[in-house]
Amino acid sequence: MVGHTGDFAATVEAITHIDDCVGRLMASIARSGGAMLLTADHGNADQMKGIDKKSGAYTDEPHTSHSLNPVPVWLYDPAGQATLRTPSGPTVTGGIAQIGASLLSLFGLPAPKDYLPSLIQD
Repeated sequence: MVGHTGDFAATVEAITHIDDCVGRLMASIARSGGAMLLTADHGNADQMKGIDKKSGAYTDEPHTSHSLNPVPVWLYDPAGQATLRTPSGPTVTGGIAQIGASLLSLFGLPAPKDYLPSLIQD
């Protein structure tokens, strides 16, 4: 959320804190034998400067709205039991609508028929 302020230094500080927290989660997950699926619903801190619509060049104006960049999904499974499908894999369309089925898959539960397919490789 801090990216919406347009304050670059505050955004760097927030992302640094998130990075530290994710590192602590990873250590805990490794100790407990779990897995983690990490993503977001949209980008913001990934683009802090405005873009001139005519030239495509960055401007000095802060960009405070959501970016249009793709949002990655990352699977951390230190046991190596689960992997993400590759973009060329079967039925991968990507998007946040596939996160529900992916989480259920990690728990070993079937997804409802009306869910989009899991991003987790079978």
